[in-house]
Amino acid sequence: MAVEIEFVSVIVLKSWISANYPGGLHAYAGDSPTQYLEDEHITRVGFMSTREAEDFYDSLGVDASNGAILCRGDDVPEWLSCGLHEGRRAAWKATEPPGDLVGFESLMLRGMGALLPQPGWMEKVIASVGAQIGPPTLAPELDPSGLVVACQRGAARVEFEVFQQMALLSLSLPGRRQFLPSDLALIRDLREAFINAGAPRT
Repeated sequence: MAVEIEFVSVIVLKSWISANYPGGLHAYAGDSPTQYLEDEHITRVGFMSTREAEDFYDSLGVDASNGAILCRGDDVPEWLSCGLHEGRRAAWKATEPPGDLVGFESLMLRGMGALLPQPGWMEKVIASVGAQIGPPTLAPELDPSGLVVACQRGAARVEFEVFQQMALLSLSLPGRRQFLPSDLALIRDLREAFINAGAPRT
């Protein structure tokens, strides 16, 4: 697989994290200060600021044989490949094919005021992608009176906020959870299912 990269990215091999970071991958993902992605071989933490990326990279104690800071146009170490993949900037381990892209996915739909009040409408859309509604773990972020809906499909779990009966917005779950490929696939499937059921695109 390949991971999407934006702005400034700190890339670290998962093998190094598992062997050297206290608590391993789960702790590393939870401690990452900004957006985190991973594939089978590498992790990506994204930053808007080069200085912040450098401070984070230096704090890890990783070296160039296991980690890198990527800015647009920079050279990359020999163990890493970068380029356009599935229409997005991406990075992947050089000795492996890029495969599927692990990228940033969101579920945001507006103008749903006429659809959401229909009894059972949302439940039918969620069931159409083979998912079930479960108890949420997060609280609404954008509207205190909003509703958080949790969807489960096998190992995949996604939580999204419904607010003012007019929008859905995916919420970040702690650590690695939202960025596992199965979760990203569920977000994509839910977005298409809501659109096919009549929800307008953003």
